Amino acid sequence: MFWILHGNDFEKRKKATDELARFFGDIPRHAVDELSFVSQGIGDFLQPDLFSGPKVFVFFGALEKADNQEIFLEKLKDAKDSENKLIFSDAKLLAEFTKRAGKHAEEIREFKLPPKPRDSANFVFVNYFAARKKKEAWASLVELTAEGEAPEALSGALFWKIKTMLASRRYGPFTELELKKISSKMVDNYHRAHSGLLDFRVAMEEMVLESL
Repeated sequence: MFWILHGNDFEKRKKATDELARFFGDIPRHAVDELSFVSQGIGDFLQPDLFSGPKVFVFFGALEKADNQEIFLEKLKDAKDSENKLIFSDAKLLAEFTKRAGKHAEEIREFKLPPKPRDSANFVFVNYFAARKKKEAWASLVELTAEGEAPEALSGALFWKIKTMLASRRYGPFTELELKKISSKMVDNYHRAHSGLLDFRVAMEEMVLESL
């Protein structure tokens, strides 16, 4: 039989994993990482020991790769019928995998961190840009757009930050001319994107890399 605990709230997931493992009392427990899962094969963990009987195997990160999920799906019935207790703890799993595995698992639980306030996250991106931290600003931009934030919202927040820097004559690590060029570039990108001439998200990323 098997259990799957997943999600990006590591602390809660770890606590639940430990509690579940302890639930089985004196049954021997063994931690298994992704490398061991792949090298040994899932079949090795399904058969109880002839002398000591069933065991508890706690897998950490073993199913996060799509290929490993496919390997496990092929053994779903065997895992369900196994006398061993298989506990999987993973940060991120494909929705289709959890749907299929959930039909055979004893339990599937998800542990999600609350989403970051969008305005606060945008503020972080803008501050990285204003401090001329290229790597951090680009990474923040990519993360935010991947999470669904509109490039227009990020461009707008950055545009007003630059306007404020120009109005206050506090240019930070930029020159006045650089800020004016960036501002003009952002306006041009906005209009071209809304005319269908370019991808606004890609244009934002390129602007960050070129300007910083």
